[in-house]
Amino acid sequence: MRKKTIDLILLQKAQGGHKESLCVLATQARREMYVYLLRLTLDDHISEDLCQETIVQMLKSLPKLRIPTVKAFWAWMYKTAFSTVSRQFRDQGGNRVRNRTTSDDRLLHQIQASEPSGSQVLMHKELTAAVWEAMDSVKLRYRHILTLRCFQDLSYAEIASITGGTELQARLQFFRAKQSLRRQLASRGFRSKSQLLPALTLFGALTAGLSKTASAGTMVKVTSLQVSAGATALGIATSKVGVATVVIASVLLVGGATSISAFMSHPNAPHAVPQKIKNLDTTLLDRLQSSDFQRPSSLGKTKKSVRPGLFWTDHARKGKPQPNADVRELLVTREEQDLRAVLLPQDRRIDFWFPSPIIDRPGADIVLAGWSAPPPVLEVHGPEKQVFRIAKPTVLHDSWNRRLFGYDLSQLPTPLTTRRLRVIGAAGQRPQQGFELHEIRARIE
Repeated sequence: MRKKTIDLILLQKAQGGHKESLCVLATQARREMYVYLLRLTLDDHISEDLCQETIVQMLKSLPKLRIPTVKAFWAWMYKTAFSTVSRQFRDQGGNRVRNRTTSDDRLLHQIQASEPSGSQVLMHKELTAAVWEAMDSVKLRYRHILTLRCFQDLSYAEIASITGGTELQARLQFFRAKQSLRRQLASRGFRSKSQLLPALTLFGALTAGLSKTASAGTMVKVTSLQVSAGATALGIATSKVGVATVVIASVLLVGGATSISAFMSHPNAPHAVPQKIKNLDTTLLDRLQSSDFQRPSSLGKTKKSVRPGLFWTDHARKGKPQPNADVRELLVTREEQDLRAVLLPQDRRIDFWFPSPIIDRPGADIVLAGWSAPPPVLEVHGPEKQVFRIAKPTVLHDSWNRRLFGYDLSQLPTPLTTRRLRVIGAAGQRPQQGFELHEIRARIE
C-alpha cells in the first residue's frame, strides 16, 4: 500500500526549484514507481530502466504541472509510468523476455530463516511460481487495474482518473481483471474463489521489496476486492440481452437504484431495447484473445492441407488473391501477426476439430474473424450426426478492420457436446470472392 510520505508543501517547493525538496521527492517517487512498475512488468531490470525514465520525465515536467493535490500528482505519475510500460511492451511485441528468476530470488531471501525445511521451501516455491505465472498470464491492463486497486489502495474514482473513463467503467474493468486472474489460478490448481485474496497478498509481498518488513506489511484488504452489484451485473452481462442490461443498469446506477436483478429477470427484458443494441457484443475482442478460447487442433477427415480450389489473401500486402490455400497453416498453426486469410466462396466448406469439447457459457462461445461480408455459415456437428446452424451472430470491428462474429451455443435447440465445427461459404460468392476467414476460436474445456 502507498505510504503518504509526500505532501503538498513538498511538491510546491520542488516545483519552485528547491533542491532538497526535489531530492526528497525524487527518492520517494522512485521507491513508489519501482514497485508499481515491477507489478506490471514482472521484471527487475525492465522496472529499473522504466523507473529511471519516469523520474526523469517527472523532473522535466514538474515546473509546468498543475497539481492542486497530492492525489493529482500520483495520478500523473501512474499515467506516465504506465505509458512507458505500454510502449515497452508494444516495441518488444512477442519477443518480450519474461524474467522468471525474480520471484525465486525474492522467495529464497524471505524464507531462508523462517522455513529451514527443504520440503517447506519446495512447497513455498511451487506456490509462489503458480501465483507469479498466473499474474504474468493476465493482460497488462488487468495487472494495471489490479495493482491500482489492491496494492495502491485507490478508489474507483481515482482509478478512473488515471485510466480514463468513468467510475463505472473502472469497476467493470476491475471485475473482469479479477475473473481473468481467477481463471489463471484455477488452471494452476487453485480453483476456490477464496484463494484469490491470499494469492494477491502473496504477489504483493513478493513485489513489495526485498526486506521482510516491506513484504510483511503488504496485505490486500477484503474491501479492495468488492465490486458493486451493478458492476458485477455488467461484467456478466454478455448474453443476448447483455448490452441491454448494461444500458439499463447504467441508468439505474446513476439514479442510485439497486434493483438490477429485478430488471435482469424480467420476462420482457430482451424486448426493452432496439434490435441493433441487442446484437452488439462488446466483449468479442476480449474473448478472441482469452486463453479460454483456442484455435482448432486439426482439420476435417481429409488429409490434404493445401486446397487447390481455395484462394488466399494477405492483408499485409497489396495484391490479387493467390490460389492453393494451405488451410492448416493459415487457420490452425499460423503466427499471431500473420494477416493472411482463406477466401471462402459459395458452398466451399472447411471442417475444424478442437482439442476438447466446446462449452456453453454466457455470451459468444465461438468467434470467427475476417474481412468482407456476408459472413460464412457456421454449422455445429454433434456426435450423433446432428447438424445445427447458428444464425444471427453478434458483430464487432477491431483495430485490423476485421469483422468479428460471435456465435452463442445457447441458440441451439438442444444442448450439444461437440468438438467439430463446419464453416461454409455464403451464397453469391464467386471463386475469387467471399468471406476472408482469418481466425476461428472456440471456448473449450
